Amino acid sequence: MFIIYMNDLSNVLEFCNITLHADDTVLYFSSQLISEIESKLIRDLRSVCDWLKCNQLTLNIKKSEFMFIGSNVRLIRINSITISADGKHVGISY
Repeated sequence: MFIIYMNDLSNVLEFCNITLHADDTVLYFSSQLISEIESKLIRDLRSVCDWLKCNQLTLNIKKSEFMFIGSNVRLIRINSITISADGKHVGISY
């Protein structure tokens, strides 16, 4: 029943793709520019948080994180990026 409830979540996303796995949700976006990844992810994450509130759901920020995948050469060029949801910092991994 939860999956049926969650199926329209993808309708609020403007930039990211989404994959639903049971009770886990993955948003992903690809770009050569870190600034583009950050800005578009923030916008879609804000939309997801709004959708969650409208559907009386909450995001478990303690279980949420974002990940950068790339070559070592590209990853070391990433400066400070902060992604937050509802004013709470989302963890990062490389």
